[in-house]
Amino acid sequence: MSFLAILAAAAIAAVLFLMMRNKATKGSSCCGEHEASVDRMRADDPDPAHYPYHYRLLVEGMVCANCAKRVENAFLSTGEMLADVDLGKKEVKLLSKRELDRRETAEIVDRAGYTLAEFKNM
Repeated sequence: MSFLAILAAAAIAAVLFLMMRNKATKGSSCCGEHEASVDRMRADDPDPAHYPYHYRLLVEGMVCANCAKRVENAFLSTGEMLADVDLGKKEVKLLSKRELDRRETAEIVDRAGYTLAEFKNM
């Protein structure tokens, strides 16, 4: 019996070692195993003074820095918006060159893979 217990413990230790080694060498993220880091886009016009419309959004589904960058990039890719995500609060501070409505904003968030929970004019 003790021989089987030692053999089982050795097998479990070997599997755990291989899993940890694989994770350490290939990495992982909450959004998928071995996913590359998302690069943050740069705004065409980074001057906040050029964006007269201000909004505060709550976005569901963001759990890591890659999630936050995807949401920011979705807004930055329009060329008409600046976005700053506070991942801890699940909040997006959004500046726009034109007035936005909840539907349009929800579509942008949805295309990024997340859900708009709240939309407020500031």
